[in-house]
Amino acid sequence: MSVLIGQRNVLYGSLAGAAGCTAAGYTWTIPGDTASGWSTSTSALAPAAGTTAPTVNFAWTDDQIKTVTVEFTVELSNCAYESATQTAQFSISAPTLNALPTAATSSVNVGQNANYAPYQGLWALYFNSSDGKTPGISFAVSLITQGNYQWAQVLNSNQNERFNLGTNQWESGSIIQGQGPALDAWIPASSQPYSDSPVAPFGTCCSYFARADSFSTVLMFQPTVRDVWVPLYQVNWNWQGSAMLTGSDWVTWNAPAAAWSQNPSFSRTYAYPSWTQIANPNNLVFAAEAAPTVASVAISPANVASGSSATVTVTLSSRAPSGGAQIALSSTSASVLNPGSTMSIPENQLVGTVSVTAGPATGTATVTGSYNGSQASGSVTVTSPGQ
Repeated sequence: MSVLIGQRNVLYGSLAGAAGCTAAGYTWTIPGDTASGWSTSTSALAPAAGTTAPTVNFAWTDDQIKTVTVEFTVELSNCAYESATQTAQFSISAPTLNALPTAATSSVNVGQNANYAPYQGLWALYFNSSDGKTPGISFAVSLITQGNYQWAQVLNSNQNERFNLGTNQWESGSIIQGQGPALDAWIPASSQPYSDSPVAPFGTCCSYFARADSFSTVLMFQPTVRDVWVPLYQVNWNWQGSAMLTGSDWVTWNAPAAAWSQNPSFSRTYAYPSWTQIANPNNLVFAAEAAPTVASVAISPANVASGSSATVTVTLSSRAPSGGAQIALSSTSASVLNPGSTMSIPENQLVGTVSVTAGPATGTATVTGSYNGSQASGSVTVTSPGQ
């Protein structure tokens, strides 16, 4: 028998022709990944139902195994035999598409031309073309097999950061509350592309704003309304950017610099999208960030010849405060690597670097950066020239 993934199968087994025998138990053995349902509201996956009953209800959720043999076993009592088994073979296939789904992207911009209607005309950071006419990302698919298709889009992470002029503090917040990703969209897939243009309006409180999002968009398939939704193709994508207020206008900033997934590619997936909540911009609440501490110290290259240059990089846990952060530096062997006594990280920045000349001695040195009662270390090995 040929079946599509997602197609609901209701199989019934019975005992016949065994005089005097009675059924004491039933077992269905079904190879492959199966489910009896998937909730479009909670993303919960229900297992095959009735695997120890005469009737079993399930669908195969993928076609990684193309041909399977299902076994139905009846445990017997009052009989010369302990059990009886019957089998049936199934061929599993996925729906056919003309081609892989595609994703096309535009760019990250700052201005008053958000593609998303509620924020048009407002200063914002957005993922769409500078003129607001081209969405940030568009998804297209050409369908052949009959059935129902949906785009399931999950917001995996959402980070917002701003400098509040009223409190003179950096603040951060996220649309995602607590643990786990959020369902961002459940949209019918058709011959018309589905598009998204995330936007972050600035408001009037702040002089800096930064946003970073990551998403997964999955093409889902359901043969008929009585069947089970199954995943087909998935693409992961992200965007980020920042802006600063200059006079009465907002301009692009570089912390972080604007970046986005460039026309990312879909791939076949067998994993269901999952979430613990529904994405809601009203959930975004900002809170003051903790005072910065030293998160890490790195030295590059980790192996360097005496007389050559090395770079010491110090990264803070949050942005440097007004006036910057003065990081105290020390080395276990200044003759191997001497980074100096301090490093300055400018205000609103996370990272500072200093370039030093290795040597004259050879060996290993550990450089420690200290700030606000915290410290972190990194090591370097200095060798003789030519080694």
